[in-house]
Amino acid sequence: MRSVTATGPGDSELGRILLDAWRRELYEGVLTSRSRTLFTLVDGLAADQGRCGCPAHLSLGTVTGHAAAYRALRDGEIDTGRALRAACRIAQRCGLPRVYAIDTTA
Repeated sequence: MRSVTATGPGDSELGRILLDAWRRELYEGVLTSRSRTLFTLVDGLAADQGRCGCPAHLSLGTVTGHAAAYRALRDGEIDTGRALRAACRIAQRCGLPRVYAIDTTA
């Protein structure tokens, strides 16, 4: 799980620890259905830092392919409760304030 690494001069060790902790939580339980492909897409978005325009673009650099990417987006599931608990747990360990917004409308 090392596809997202330091991105620039502003990166810190704490930032990398937070990212690794979040990625571990994401992979191990937040993504519940079609988790491997969803993780690849989410990780691709994080690595691309928002420059990507569509899921098809993200699937070009993976072994999953377009069809798997769109199936994961259609049929994949996210445990939003676990995502919130994981974010709170990670923030608490690092002394960060608990201020989060999770959009569950999609």
